[in-house]
Amino acid sequence: MAKCLICGDKKGKRNCHREEGDVCSVCCGENRVEKLCVPCEFFKSDKQQRRYNQMVKYGLNEMSSNFDLQSIAHDIEGVLCNWDKETDGNLNDMLAIRTFYHFFDIFVFGDKPTTIPAEDIRRGVDLLSERLNYLFDCFSIEQVLMVLGSVHFVAQRRSNGKRAYLDFIGQYVGLSPAPGMRVIPNGL
Repeated sequence: MAKCLICGDKKGKRNCHREEGDVCSVCCGENRVEKLCVPCEFFKSDKQQRRYNQMVKYGLNEMSSNFDLQSIAHDIEGVLCNWDKETDGNLNDMLAIRTFYHFFDIFVFGDKPTTIPAEDIRRGVDLLSERLNYLFDCFSIEQVLMVLGSVHFVAQRRSNGKRAYLDFIGQYVGLSPAPGMRVIPNGL
């Protein structure tokens, strides 16, 4: 195996279109140029590199001891329950999580708010956008986004790829017909 064409130290294991030969993974990552590297299988755009699982969030102790934070979380999760009810229970956890990604893209990663969400999450984005606008009027944007980060964390942890998270919030959070209101399922 040939040495890396850039550093000359390590083995070149990646075929580089720009260098017209093999480069090591370190040089590949450190020397990427978007215009020249887009066709490469190793190139990832900024959007593909977003670390949603590292969003800033409140810890369990903060959430459990602060009624305002719990209220924000209930509003967010209640909207997901509303959306799930509209679809007769045909949502899955990943659709809910991708809806969170849309808002992280705008508020954390700086995408334009005019970005049109994918068709399968558009209704969830519309519902949650309406509720978030209300929450932004009542709480700081930072608080709301950190709670959204916490809710996203819980959704990721509870999700089994199907409906484990949605079933959980449906049972314990319930529908949210208006901001600050909840319809608790029978039996609680």
